[in-house]
Amino acid sequence: MRRVLQRFFLFILWIGFFALWLRVLSTSSWSEFGRAWSYVGAFGIAYSLVLWAWIAHNRSIRRRKGPRTNVRPVHVDWSRDHLGRPVIANAASWAAPFIRIHLRDGAKVYELPPLYSLPGPVVSSGADQNGASREKEAVTL
Repeated sequence: MRRVLQRFFLFILWIGFFALWLRVLSTSSWSEFGRAWSYVGAFGIAYSLVLWAWIAHNRSIRRRKGPRTNVRPVHVDWSRDHLGRPVIANAASWAAPFIRIHLRDGAKVYELPPLYSLPGPVVSSGADQNGASREKEAVTL
């Protein structure tokens, strides 16, 4: 079904494309229409040549170096940020959904948020219709 909808949408777009060209043809002369199509054709040929050159370039790289077998390793240094400032963070702050970031003595400090953003105590709310105990979390923000 998805493919049918995609093809239908593509068909509608092509109809719109040709309808707009018919509008151009009806409001301009044949020479202007021909010139417009020569521009479209020239851009199409230029694009094809650039694409062909890019493919030939990539094929020559593969011929010289062989196929890729893995991804190049990238060393990421988390001790400093992009501006060269030292980064101070504990392990819990890397996994926390919310953190507070601020500068302290020229270092970027990642801290866990204050306790007010953590869930509050569990409060019993009675039993449901099957007699099972229901519990609900009281969240204080």
